[in-house]
Amino acid sequence: MLNFSLVPRFTDATESSRKEWKQILSLSTRFTIWGWWYANATVFFFPSGGQQQQWDPDFTCGFGYFDWHPGSFSLQYDNYSGNRFPWRHRGKDTGRFENGSVTFSWSWAW
Repeated sequence: MLNFSLVPRFTDATESSRKEWKQILSLSTRFTIWGWWYANATVFFFPSGGQQQQWDPDFTCGFGYFDWHPGSFSLQYDNYSGNRFPWRHRGKDTGRFENGSVTFSWSWAW
């Protein structure tokens, strides 16, 4: 899926100032590995140079087991905070495997 986001106002961490019209282009995919197991990934591109902040990722990724049927459970991992490609600098305490989140959920019918 191809997405475009336009943020009216944002804070530029390097200049400690408010700026306008942050542009973000992203491409996402999610695919089934087997049964209810899946993996997903998104890559981001900031067309206007200098708008990407230290917490804005180059990419995100995740995987898990997701079953939407009533009475079932799901277990998912997502890593989204400050992930950088190997040739790019990442912000402090971001972009590592342990900076992701694990979600356990259970579904039921009303």
